[in-house]
Formats: sequence, C-alpha cells, structure tokens
Amino acid sequence: MASILNPLSSSLDARKQTGALAVVVVTGAKAAMLLGLPLCIGFILLGSRFIYIWMGAEYAGPAGVVLAVLSVGHLIGLPYYTISGVLYGLGRHRVVAMSRIFEGVVNVALSIALITRYGLVGVALGTIIPHIIVVAGILPSSLPRWMPLNLREYYISTYVRPFLAAVPFVAVCWYIAHVVVPAGFLTFFACMTAAMPSYLVPVWFIALTPAERAAAREYVGQRFGGRRAAEATS
Repeated sequence: MASILNPLSSSLDARKQTGALAVVVVTGAKAAMLLGLPLCIGFILLGSRFIYIWMGAEYAGPAGVVLAVLSVGHLIGLPYYTISGVLYGLGRHRVVAMSRIFEGVVNVALSIALITRYGLVGVALGTIIPHIIVVAGILPSSLPRWMPLNLREYYISTYVRPFLAAVPFVAVCWYIAHVVVPAGFLTFFACMTAAMPSYLVPVWFIALTPAERAAAREYVGQRFGGRRAAEATS
C-alpha cells in the first residue's frame, strides 16, 4: 500500500491536484475495507468455531472472544494504511507519529485499567479502543486541512455502504456458526467458500458506485480480453 500511495500522493500534491488526492483517499479506504471486511466478519462470527476445530473446546471460548474483539478493532481500522500512506506522501509524518503516540499511551492505560476486571478481553479492549479513535476519528478529521475531503462522503463510502452490503454475509456466517456448525476444516472452508457470493453480489450493487462498477468492468475486460487476444495471435 505504501509503495503505491506514497509516491502517488506526493506527485498529486506537487501538482496541486488536491481534488485527486481526496479521491485517492476515499477510493483507497473503501478498497481496503471491502477486501478486509469478509475476513474480519469471519473472525468475529466464526473465530471460536475455527479455534475449536484447530485446538479443541478448552481454547475455543476465551480465545474466540479475544479474537472477535481484536477483529472488530481491525475491521474499523482497515483504512489506516491508506490514510497513513497518503499522509506520508504529503510529508505529514508528524500527524501519523503523534497519533501513534496517543494510541500507544491510551492502549497501555486502558489495558492496565481493564485487565483486572476483564482479563485478556480487557487487554484486547484496551488495544482496539484507541485504534478505533485514531483511524475512524483523528486521522480522517485531519485530512481536510490538505485536500477538499468531504468527511460525510468519506464515512458513507468507507463504512456505511460496505457495512450495508455485508449484512447478507453476516447472516450467512451466523447460520454457519449456529446451524451448520462445521466439524472439520474441510466443511468449514467449504462453507466459507459457498458464503462468498452473499458478500460479493451485494458489494457489487450496494458498495460500488456506477463509476466504480464501470471501471471494474473495463479493467477486467482489458486484462482478460488482452490476454485472450495475445493467446489467439500466438
């Protein structure tokens, strides 16, 4: 992510194309969310089952809860590398550094405060709460200083549309966890593979804009159409 966004954002900033910078942030954050969302949902709803199959019932309960909590934090934090990559490209290292210091200090303080009452789950909560504050609040709110970023549009594109598109997948994962209850890895991964259309189809129609769907069709057409043409002429 950094290898793409750093030079791209630097180039756009040098040419004063701030509008294009805002598009990069919104598009990159949405892409990160859409790619990581099904994995995080799987960890939240099926993590305990996966651990049960892998390590046994004695580990499934506590480890599954910790995994679910951490996955919530990772889910909300998926746009982090997009935003930080753009800020690094703009030379705004201080913003990222200060946010990381804030996150670290709050992480330690909350973990110490919560561990005595909630144990490892308290440590997990102490980890995700400052991360969510930084990624969903502090970093996005800093961006309009350097580009015409509409925060309402950012949050709708990055969180609202992907979350709405993921509702059918959440329902299917819940069904797998509570009704199917896979007993082995083969069944588990077969169920997850079968569940993916319930994510991909709503994403296509709900999360992606008409322009993004057209760009996706064009990309697939160029990539696979060009390959077929090359194979036909060879």
